[in-house]
Amino acid sequence: MYQLFGFPTHNTYKVLYVLEALNQTYELSLVDLARGQHKTPKFQALNPHGRVPILRMNSGSLSESGAICRYLAHAHPSTLFPHGLLQRARLDQWIDSFSCHLGAYIATIYFETIIKKLARLGEPNQDLIAHTQDLIGGELAVLENSLATDRYILGNAISIADYFAFAYIEQTGAIEYSLKPFDNVRRWQQSMETDSAVKRGRLKMQEALSNTAN
Repeated sequence: MYQLFGFPTHNTYKVLYVLEALNQTYELSLVDLARGQHKTPKFQALNPHGRVPILRMNSGSLSESGAICRYLAHAHPSTLFPHGLLQRARLDQWIDSFSCHLGAYIATIYFETIIKKLARLGEPNQDLIAHTQDLIGGELAVLENSLATDRYILGNAISIADYFAFAYIEQTGAIEYSLKPFDNVRRWQQSMETDSAVKRGRLKMQEALSNTAN
């Protein structure tokens, strides 16, 4: 059994979706970032960087969502993780691209439009938002072209790359970024919305948040 330390952010959702897709048993423990729980000595013993998510197992703990998702895919072989060396490299290519580009751009706008307001950090940087929106459009255009011929990111079978990407792209609603110009991306997104692992992962988070509130 695994224990996942997390917070309702895209990085935690990635791991939630992969755990559910692999039908793994785990406990979700929320870390209240607003109250500084990630800065406590106990937490930093798990991750000195003080970041979530963290996956704890019998053999130790692991941080960084990409590393965790890859570990789980290795540890529990399934169709979510391609067997061929080139296909695995292509999966890494997509995951790295989402982390460094599309996901980072979405996170930038999320910070400017939502986090700044909640934390009272001043007004959003509108010039930065406009520039970042253009960057998001360029990244989505690449994904749009890829999905023109394939049902999923790596072809016609769902993989951890899809859950990884979806955890970012599902935030476009919160930042009011329209996917209307990207028909293939919207078709893919709608398919992921009905995915059973996504539904179970979201429910797990809702239950954890409800238990914390009580």
